[in-house]
Amino acid sequence: EIVKERKKVLEKELPQLLKQDTYPSDEAQVLVGYNGFRSCLYSLLDTFSSQEEFLVLGSPVVIPEPFNTFLKAFNKERIDKNIHAKFLYGEKLRTFAKEMYSLPKTKLRFMSGLTPSTIAIGKDRIIIMTWENTGKFVVIMGTDIANSYRLFFESLWKMSKK
Repeated sequence: EIVKERKKVLEKELPQLLKQDTYPSDEAQVLVGYNGFRSCLYSLLDTFSSQEEFLVLGSPVVIPEPFNTFLKAFNKERIDKNIHAKFLYGEKLRTFAKEMYSLPKTKLRFMSGLTPSTIAIGKDRIIIMTWENTGKFVVIMGTDIANSYRLFFESLWKMSKK
């Protein structure tokens, strides 16, 4: 009798249990080249709604073409969607950064150190970007890691200068 009762409960509940996500939603992927860059940035932008803000630890080098041209169009779309951004660059790239990011809904600051790579920080992911060769872009999903990087960025922002 107990076995029949348990079987009945299991048959009823099993479909719901199988639908649940039994694995963590954190994941990572590596994208390369121009199309990988576009893909990871648009996926980041799609997570934001109007008035929200994403953060970027700027590049240690001048961003090469065709990535640079794409970023100009990308930032126009970001601004059109009313999404704000903060960029934090090393002092050595002040001229490049001011030319690139003197835009509405964009705050820019500088620090004396050098950022090791470009890191974009979203609500639920970060993107680590390197520009050598064809470019490599590591997307790490997870709210915990995004929040951790957000806190790190904000502490650097407080120490930086305009």
